[in-house]
Amino acid sequence: MNVNRLFVYGTLLAPELLRAIIGRSLQGVPAFLSGYSCYRVRRAAYPAVTREAGALTYGSLFSGIDRSQWESLDEFESNLYERHLVDVSLADESDVDAYTYVIANAHRDRLTCEAWDFEHFRRHHLNRYLRQLSD
Repeated sequence: MNVNRLFVYGTLLAPELLRAIIGRSLQGVPAFLSGYSCYRVRRAAYPAVTREAGALTYGSLFSGIDRSQWESLDEFESNLYERHLVDVSLADESDVDAYTYVIANAHRDRLTCEAWDFEHFRRHHLNRYLRQLSD
């Protein structure tokens, strides 16, 4: 299956960060992922999702990701995450297949029980991420 859709829930919700990684702007649509919770990663400014019955994680869905962009995203996400094919729900209640980055089992102990806050990330950490990508 050649899926070109990406569901984002964390730092990549910042359009300027996604653009810096894949080299172009994309227009996302609101979406959510059932059965996954989003938590802050210990000693980090970013989150990760993990399977959790009954949970919902809200984010955005992007289409049109090509092979070189997947490679850039995989490099950015590092071995902390694994790219998983998931079922994402849209506002019109339809479902589509998309890839998302899920914390690797080997790193699950790095998750906290704290919800991650995108606005806090945007205010306090986004500029540092953008500077690191431009170096």
